[in-house]
Amino acid sequence: LGNATIVGAVTSGGYIAGKPVQGPGQGHAMGFSSYGPTRTGGQRPDVGAPGDIIRGARSKADPVGSRTGYGDVGLTTLSGTSMAAPHVAGLIALYFNKLKAGGAAFPNAFPTSDEMRLKLRSAARPLNAGGTASWDNQRGCGVVDAALLLK
Repeated sequence: LGNATIVGAVTSGGYIAGKPVQGPGQGHAMGFSSYGPTRTGGQRPDVGAPGDIIRGARSKADPVGSRTGYGDVGLTTLSGTSMAAPHVAGLIALYFNKLKAGGAAFPNAFPTSDEMRLKLRSAARPLNAGGTASWDNQRGCGVVDAALLLK
């Protein structure tokens, strides 16, 4: 796994930026998301991200037709780590944009993949009220939080 950021899928209900992950339907690890640690004892996943009932774009050329997912032909609703990982990729893009807007020169002033992984872990919302973002085998260091990452 090296320096890759491993993302676990969590429920997205009650997602309030900057608040601890607690209460019914908030930040619970999804059953399809792999739990840690790794076989070699590594702390993975690194963070959790919303991966439950995520609505997104779908190709209108989809051969299955408009009866998949919910709503309009161009949209679908899915769950999975494949829905959680783009959430984190988008946060990384926002973070890089913030660095660029602040005058940072690419690539020298941008974090390496390992530095970015550690930054995401430190910007995770704590799993319990008054807690810190310590590692947990289901949700990593907590649920990623854009407000904390971009602060």
